[in-house]
Amino acid sequence: VSLSIAIDSCINLFEKIIHPEDALVSVDWRDRITKQVKYSEERIQTIFHGNAIPSGLTLDEAAALHLYTTECPFYIVLNRHLLNPQRQLCKPFFKYLQLMLSG
Repeated sequence: VSLSIAIDSCINLFEKIIHPEDALVSVDWRDRITKQVKYSEERIQTIFHGNAIPSGLTLDEAAALHLYTTECPFYIVLNRHLLNPQRQLCKPFFKYLQLMLSG
């Protein structure tokens, strides 16, 4: 699974369950997340200059880890749901979490 596909899946599922009054999710949430994903991918490519990542991670795995360590709206929403005792709220994030944890 690519990072872009995993994030798009998260966004699509998450938008179906968010409440309009959710203060952490603004109107431009999708655009901000998409830009952050692109930045993470570009940042990893820049760091390794197109060479193989020494740890053996794929670009998508490394970018997923980078995205998680960047305090962006996606990170805030994901962590809020991970800390919630209602585990089913994490379902929209499954593909992303699977990609990140495989790294």
